[in-house]
Amino acid sequence: MTRTETILVAALALVLALEGAGGFLLWQTWKSASADLVKMQATLAGQQKIIAESNLRLAQAQTELAAKLKDIETLRRTVVTPVQIIREIPQQIPGVQPIIVQPPATVDQPAPPAVAQIPIDQLKPLFDFALACKDSQANLTGCRAEVKELGVQIEAVKVQRDVAVQTAKGGSRWSKVKSGLKWAAGGVVAGVVFGLAAR
Repeated sequence: MTRTETILVAALALVLALEGAGGFLLWQTWKSASADLVKMQATLAGQQKIIAESNLRLAQAQTELAAKLKDIETLRRTVVTPVQIIREIPQQIPGVQPIIVQPPATVDQPAPPAVAQIPIDQLKPLFDFALACKDSQANLTGCRAEVKELGVQIEAVKVQRDVAVQTAKGGSRWSKVKSGLKWAAGGVVAGVVFGLAAR
């Protein structure tokens, strides 16, 4: 065997060994990536289920809130006269007793306009209710701001998830093209080396 043939055989053996090692590493990488992809898909499926359930609960809560707000608006539009208001206050404010309407009769005015009298022991429940309304309004404002921020965070997480899925699938088309070009360049370099070694 000549020296050139020995070099060619050694180069061929080296290339075969490198291809075998590369093939083994590629198989290991594929196996690991496949396992990771299955795990990621299971995680994403679980998260999608959680998101769907959350959206359902949110829709139900919004429907209930809309119904309650509609009832309140109906009361606001239909209860307008003093008699109606006096009748409704004890039903709407817990712990308030019925308000008494008595016209104060005087000698100068035998039929004065009616005056609503609130018993003094009912002032505290009315005051507490007014404070509870302010507290609820402040909480509502805070909750609306929090919901808005949570919506922004959820959208950001969805974008991150989509990027992770795309990356797990091999990235964007451009990254796949770049990877293919790297492998092609490696093949060209190997071809040139073998061509030079064959001379």
